[in-house]
Amino acid sequence: MKNLRKNVRIAITFLVSLIISLILFAVSAVFVLVLSYKEENQAGFEALEVARVEEKREVLIIFDFAQSVRFVAVKMFFDQGNFVCENMSNYSDMQNAYSSGGASQAVKLYNYRQGGLADKYIVLNEQALENVCNLLGGAEVEILGETVRLMGAQAVEKFGSDYTELQITAAILNKFFDCDEAQALLTKFLQAEKLVKTNISYTHVFDTADSLCGLKGG
Repeated sequence: MKNLRKNVRIAITFLVSLIISLILFAVSAVFVLVLSYKEENQAGFEALEVARVEEKREVLIIFDFAQSVRFVAVKMFFDQGNFVCENMSNYSDMQNAYSSGGASQAVKLYNYRQGGLADKYIVLNEQALENVCNLLGGAEVEILGETVRLMGAQAVEKFGSDYTELQITAAILNKFFDCDEAQALLTKFLQAEKLVKTNISYTHVFDTADSLCGLKGG
């Protein structure tokens, strides 16, 4: 009888130990699977994050002047501290899109045509360009090895003749990049934002300022 009780206790102890071991194994397996899934999909998560950030880095600049409308697509590379300007004015469908649906329609067509990720635009007429250039203390344009500082009225006068929209755009953006403190850059953006027509929000401006000056340790 005693041996039977002893054997029962041993059997129960063995079963309990087996169940605990199985539970621990199952928990460990789930934990490993979760880690494996996270590692396998980390690249995807990072790609989505990059795409989200990149969406804020392409802006369509529209010079809406009485004599013509000119388009410049700007791609900003915060990690490199530079930007690339691309002339989009030669496409007649850009003109048509802007005429029929405004800046937002022109942005949609740009994204369709170029595979871009732009969702922001800035529209400047003659007065806005003059005011922005004056706000920045002039736009420095280089041509044939010579650097010329254009104040507002000069920028408007020489726009499209002596200097292209690409040169004017680059000169203006260089002024914004030339800043070591995020707050100073933010102030520039907010002042210029009042002079133009744009869908750029305060949050977008703040993120831009923080990214640009963060690169320089400001």
